[in-house]
Amino acid sequence: MNDPFFLPAEPGARTATPKRNTTNAKKRKRDEPATKKKQNTKKRDEEEDEDNVGIGAVEDMSDREESELEEADDPYAGETPDEKRIRLAEHYVHKIREQAQKRRTKDEVDEEQEDLVSQQLRRDALEQSGRLRRHVAASLRGVTLDASHIRRVRSHQLSVTSVALSDDERIAFSGGKDCNVYQYDVESGKKVHAYIGRRSRSRDHPVSGHIGGVTSVAVSSDGNFLATGGNDRTIKIWDTRSNTILQTFKGHRNVVSGLAFRKSTHQLFSCSYDTTVKLWNLDDMAYVETLFGHQGPVECIDGGITDNAVSGGQDRISRFWKIPEETHLILKGNHTAPIDSISFINDGMFITGSQDGSMAVWSTGQKKPRTVLRSAHGTVPLPGSETRVSSRWICAVSALRYGDLIASGSSDGDIRLWQLDLTGKLNVKQVLEPVATIPMPGFVNSLSFGSEGRVLLAGIGQEHRLGRWERIKEGRNGIALISLPVTDSSALGLPAVARPTTTTTVGNHHSNSTVVAFPAITSTFAAQNTPGNELV
Repeated sequence: MNDPFFLPAEPGARTATPKRNTTNAKKRKRDEPATKKKQNTKKRDEEEDEDNVGIGAVEDMSDREESELEEADDPYAGETPDEKRIRLAEHYVHKIREQAQKRRTKDEVDEEQEDLVSQQLRRDALEQSGRLRRHVAASLRGVTLDASHIRRVRSHQLSVTSVALSDDERIAFSGGKDCNVYQYDVESGKKVHAYIGRRSRSRDHPVSGHIGGVTSVAVSSDGNFLATGGNDRTIKIWDTRSNTILQTFKGHRNVVSGLAFRKSTHQLFSCSYDTTVKLWNLDDMAYVETLFGHQGPVECIDGGITDNAVSGGQDRISRFWKIPEETHLILKGNHTAPIDSISFINDGMFITGSQDGSMAVWSTGQKKPRTVLRSAHGTVPLPGSETRVSSRWICAVSALRYGDLIASGSSDGDIRLWQLDLTGKLNVKQVLEPVATIPMPGFVNSLSFGSEGRVLLAGIGQEHRLGRWERIKEGRNGIALISLPVTDSSALGLPAVARPTTTTTVGNHHSNSTVVAFPAITSTFAAQNTPGNELV
């Protein structure tokens, strides 16, 4: 019997097919595109590398050529650190000698100029070490500062809110509620340039100035940069040489209420109603950092020689900022109202003026003020009361840097000059003694001393810089340039810098008077304050 296993298959019957390894086939199919892609990428990279050999060589050669050209253009590229220090010292002495030459007449000998240079070098060294003390207030005792010492310039249509004076006392700036900023020549008292703003934005008439009122202005120590802040929350940086705008900073979220440069640098401090203080670097035109601490809008700020600043605001607290240490000191407990103005006396002392009518001198080594002067500008009766009075607000304070002379302004019609005792010990309270008064009707919204103390710049308005609740019709919206016949007597054995004086008899609207002051400034004041020559 035949085995059915060996029988031939029937026609139409299915035959078994060998089973293929489908897993390996799918894997090979999936891996083939990846392998081809890697091969193509490798080949393309090799081709690009061959093509870029020449390009890389050309770029390396161009970089070397540019560096060689830069070294060829820079004459000081190969100098050593010692040679650089000598070169900078020679340049500095040459600059001081030029300034001394401008102050002296042609008939004076070179020995006197060299004395001025040596005195200035000694003064700068003491200033950098923080040991310079300048006693100038005593020379103003008994001096009548009348109209012959004052030149008023009417420039703004509305109240002036802030002023700034360059260190060399040659150019001045003012900003006002009319959205404009003006530049003046101090010697002639004339407007040199106007930085025009607008009340509102306009596509048809665009401007580079502020949109809204200008609240603060500041000028760098070398006079090259002007910083302005306004209600539009921006800070604008201007080149005073070409009168062009360089940069607009938009970091603050509210009104920019104060600006101040760190002395002899291009570092700018700003404060705002957004409760912050910001630091900017104008060499790089860049933002640096934000300082937090105030619990309310910040009203005022000032910068020192070292890396520090002071600020005050509506929280009635003044703060001393230590930038390198990233910390600050809190000084409070004296003022009962917002602090509207603040100014450095030296790196360890500053003065504040408040809406409660008081002025306080603070030391960074103490939490309590060195001295407090209540109702510095008198009192005014409260509306509807015959017995109750209120102190006049201190609208502005300014201190002569490293000096004993302080100026304050309010709405009582006078700018008051005070003498501060710089020889007091830490545990002994200092005293602010009145020295002189300068008639100035209106609100004195801002004050600024020059580095030499020969000129005091005041910003005047019919209204307070913060509002419009009161109006003094006798005030003039503009600036006042005040010539101060000071004699500088510096401490620590440094002799006073000899400056020429002259006696000139001039006429004014009231009477003839004799003026003893600096010829370069006061003689010009006298000539333009005679009848018929009033500046408007």
